[in-house]
Amino acid sequence: MTIIFGIRAKKQEISSVAETLAETHGVKFDLHDSIVRGGSYYRAEGPEGEMNLQGNEDERPEDGPPIPGWPIDQLVLYLHEEDVYSWQKAIHALETTRRIDVVRLTC
Repeated sequence: MTIIFGIRAKKQEISSVAETLAETHGVKFDLHDSIVRGGSYYRAEGPEGEMNLQGNEDERPEDGPPIPGWPIDQLVLYLHEEDVYSWQKAIHALETTRRIDVVRLTC
């Protein structure tokens, strides 16, 4: 199961957003690089599962954005886990934080 959040922040702000998410969720984000994820992205493993923070673009423009309808210059946060209920605390923290502007894109 994957839950997706749009984050209203530019790709240039990805490191500061990763720091904020690390603080609010008690995880450590590591920088990675992938053509599939649009270049540089951050990944964290927590007790709930895996979190990926990336831009909404693919390095191959012909593929289009990973999340159609979400601005291509904004960030996307993916929460991966088989048990969606394990993310409830983290989701609540995301939806109530005032440090970053998030929008839930999928259930």
